[in-house]
Amino acid sequence: PTSSASVNMVLGGPQMGAAIVNEAKAVADLHQHYSYSFILSDNRFGCRLKGVPSAIMTHQLHLPIQNWFSRKLGNFLNHRLLAKFDHVIVPDVASSPRLAGDMSAPHPKTPTAYIGAVSRFSQNEREEPNKGMAIVLSGPEPQRTKLEEQILLELKQFPYSEKVSLIRGRPHKAPNLDKDLMESLANLGRVVEVYDYLGTDALMDVLAKAEIIVTRPGYTTVMDLAVLKRNAIFIPTPGQPEQEWLGKSLTTKGKGVCVKQSNLVLAKAIAQLQVLNKQDKSHNTAGENLLQNWVSDVLSKY
Repeated sequence: PTSSASVNMVLGGPQMGAAIVNEAKAVADLHQHYSYSFILSDNRFGCRLKGVPSAIMTHQLHLPIQNWFSRKLGNFLNHRLLAKFDHVIVPDVASSPRLAGDMSAPHPKTPTAYIGAVSRFSQNEREEPNKGMAIVLSGPEPQRTKLEEQILLELKQFPYSEKVSLIRGRPHKAPNLDKDLMESLANLGRVVEVYDYLGTDALMDVLAKAEIIVTRPGYTTVMDLAVLKRNAIFIPTPGQPEQEWLGKSLTTKGKGVCVKQSNLVLAKAIAQLQVLNKQDKSHNTAGENLLQNWVSDVLSKY
């Protein structure tokens, strides 16, 4: 990918078009065997079939592209594709402030239903988190590893003595952790517990207990933290404008501290988050789960 959204759209157009065609063919083949009465697509534009009612679930109704021409072109194409469905389902709250900000505002031509945050986690009833830090990494290489190494190096440079839980995100080809670095952290009294992957219950327990959470602002993570009523230090993956948009939007709402990976000073970000956590006592939730109500309403119509 290049730094130009317009160029990326042009370069990625054939690949995206081929994916839509392949998805449509797969759905048509499956329909021959199962005779669908309704199709629910998880952000897949090709998962629909003429003559069969359909809905698409997405929070990307308005693409956060900075360049005016790229934004107009990208959203024109995005709206055309979304309009092919009978319904748009948005995993967000209906009224402002939304988790995804303007990105999840209603679609101009298709009925839009909001179902609240969709999370694998249950509501967090803990009033005050315990001490410690949770670092949850994800995303493509090599940026995942670069951030991991950067954070571990910074842990050597300031006196954070509380336990640190590092969840590496089960990377398929991530290199082993630097043994010398880990030994030096241990010698400095930095307790770092390393997990390649944690299941739902274990991860929820780590996040609920940590005073400081460091993570990427992917939308799934944003919804999980909203359900847990937790703020975080958000470090967008370089080259992913949606994460940059979400991170800045959450910072504006007082729900986190967004820092560019290239500008990360962990001690400074932690200090900012600690101040924010003391100020933010509302922890406005993402909204109740409205999915079941929407399903019942749709089924009554078809």
